[in-house]
Amino acid sequence: MSFFLEQQPSPPRFLNEALNITVKEGDTSKLQCMAEGYPVPTVEEYTWKKDGVPRQMGERFSRFAGGNLRIDKTQFEDQGLYECTVKNSKGTASLYMYLTVLG
Repeated sequence: MSFFLEQQPSPPRFLNEALNITVKEGDTSKLQCMAEGYPVPTVEEYTWKKDGVPRQMGERFSRFAGGNLRIDKTQFEDQGLYECTVKNSKGTASLYMYLTVLG
């Protein structure tokens, strides 16, 4: 007899709410985007857009702790609407948040 329950495939579901954040120019921004689902989404299955344009990782932009986005030395032009999208074989989910940068 098995003690392990069969995990039912399920689409991604966010573990956090969309929180608009405000940072000072030059500070580090951390935009939270964490989801569960089965199969469990991998870090490669998280994508970010800013104002509808795909955001490439590298330079000041990186992922941490799963799908969260980190922006080092935040600049005024980083301000805008961010969309985190996560997918697995059962579906896709998106979370939107606004980043305000103070000069």
